[in-house]
Amino acid sequence: MQWTKAILLAAEEENSPVIVAASDRLVDYLGGFQTIVGMVEGLMRDLSITVPVALHLDHGASVARCQSISH
Repeated sequence: MQWTKAILLAAEEENSPVIVAASDRLVDYLGGFQTIVGMVEGLMRDLSITVPVALHLDHGASVARCQSISH
């Protein structure tokens, strides 16, 4: 999660919205998409991130996979 922390801090410093991508191949390894969402939201809270942050599923393996995690 160090790379995510660095991305969020840089976005905040530049006052720029940011898109954080999670590779579909790593989603399950990292505990599932909802776990990733929780980690990113936790970092945003802990680091007092105020810029808009979007979480992107990179190269979703199937339409069904993309639909199952979208909200």
